[in-house]
Amino acid sequence: LKMQNQNSNSGVSGQQRGRRLVLHFDINNTILMKDTSKNLKSVQINVARIIAKSSWGRVTPSAESDHNQGGNWALLHDQLAWTKPDISLLKEKDRETESGDPVELVSYMDYLNEAYPLDRGNAEQNQAIITDRLLSFARAGGLASKFKNISEKMLKALNLPKGAKEELNYPPELVEKIQKGEPLWDDKKKQAGEDEDEDAEQEENAGAGEAELTEEQKLMMQMFGEGKYHLIPAFFRTLIQLKKQKREFAVVYRTFGKDLDHVIWEFNQFCCGNHPCYSGRNGTPLIRFDGYKLTKDLRIRDPLQKGLFFRFSNELSDAKLLQGTLNRKTNDYDEVQDLINNEDEFEDCNFIQDHIQIYQSLQETLKKFSTVAIQDDYQNWKENDHHREVAKLLLVDQADYSTQHIFFDDNADQDEDCIVDVRDAITKEIVPYQKFINRYVIKVEPHRAILEPDYFIKMIEVAEQNRDEEIERVEAGMDDPAVQQDDKQEMEVAEDNEWQRLQELPNEEYLMKTVLPVLYQGMKIVDQQRPVAPLEYLALYLLKHQDQIKLPVKPVNSYQ
Repeated sequence: LKMQNQNSNSGVSGQQRGRRLVLHFDINNTILMKDTSKNLKSVQINVARIIAKSSWGRVTPSAESDHNQGGNWALLHDQLAWTKPDISLLKEKDRETESGDPVELVSYMDYLNEAYPLDRGNAEQNQAIITDRLLSFARAGGLASKFKNISEKMLKALNLPKGAKEELNYPPELVEKIQKGEPLWDDKKKQAGEDEDEDAEQEENAGAGEAELTEEQKLMMQMFGEGKYHLIPAFFRTLIQLKKQKREFAVVYRTFGKDLDHVIWEFNQFCCGNHPCYSGRNGTPLIRFDGYKLTKDLRIRDPLQKGLFFRFSNELSDAKLLQGTLNRKTNDYDEVQDLINNEDEFEDCNFIQDHIQIYQSLQETLKKFSTVAIQDDYQNWKENDHHREVAKLLLVDQADYSTQHIFFDDNADQDEDCIVDVRDAITKEIVPYQKFINRYVIKVEPHRAILEPDYFIKMIEVAEQNRDEEIERVEAGMDDPAVQQDDKQEMEVAEDNEWQRLQELPNEEYLMKTVLPVLYQGMKIVDQQRPVAPLEYLALYLLKHQDQIKLPVKPVNSYQ
């Protein structure tokens, strides 16, 4: 009995088991509420975009019909939702169009993108219209005035602490520059003959002499000049809470974008106790993750903590990791090899070309340093029509009960639209969506990540509970309901296909595969017994033996 208790994990949570967490964080709209890929460097504008993307309504009659007012989009769903809600959640009167068809829900952001496209000659004008519409969308009198309070709460939650603001002391006009996308400083040298007094006055009004700004000061200005957090509080709180819980964990930054240098710099400042919001100065708490007083050292300092993923195809054998740099000069396999062999910048990099070695190398690096930053392969993902099997690769070992990988991403959409490709590193299995969602992958809702300080902690608990239940089922020899559901769906698809194939057969073949085998048997008996009413006898025979007629069930969603 003692041995059984030692070996059994039944009823024991991941935290109680001492399971190690490897937390993969997407950057934009997951832990950073800016999106430089869309040139959204303002937190305020990006928050407005999040609300617009989370607001669902109906377009009548089309997105091009009213460019001046935008009144042809109307809010139907009374809750923010990062994923399109089912129409059953709408009020009954809003579920159908005037013609009786199911209503097609469109987010306000999608409506704006269609109404004011940015891939045409008037892109600059359209961008200005979109920005104006976004900023007025959730205000009093706007199309989503219902969400005005939520919008204000989100912006307030992202405000820097008062003490940090006072220490940074950025001028108010800096906020306007950031929101307009204007340069924050002038790097040009003074022209001969300029009025020095006028220059001095401008510098004084700006609050700093731009000529004297260091690169660090410029970086701080870019991050915090709007008076808002860069990396969001819920992210930092997650690390602090895990430390309090004495959990063993590692952090992996994952992005298609180019924000990693800024993220790494801010993260290292946080780890060293120099972050303006966690420095111990001006009423802020002092937080350190730099090994001080035996704290966990999460700093990113070693080149091996940086890497580039390449996905040359959807085959796992074509996944490569260039460890030691974030400088992606090419996406061509041969050119990458050439860079490593001939350029000094890449001579110390490791080009790992086997998926097992990639998995082992990342595990070893995370055990040694606890933090890694990886830029994923956007170009190849785009060239492959944004298919999941060429997206951000997450390698897991489903048989490893002591480690759990959890990938947080706001674009972890359903099935093939998911931006994360989960593979079993040992079996090479493509882990199905129903099996990895809310277990290895969490679809982040940005508005919740902003408003709920413990959002990521809650999601970790959800993922761990689902993993615990999976382990219990495996140990009990039970099937996974997610896999059973997938199998059921596959069977339903097969049945649908069989029924459809029968409908497309010529009449003779259709009868031969269904009714005629039983009918022939009945006709033989009629011929032998010569009943008085042969037609009625044959009809009765068919009714009594209808279970032998091989006719697939007509699918519910098929119309013939």
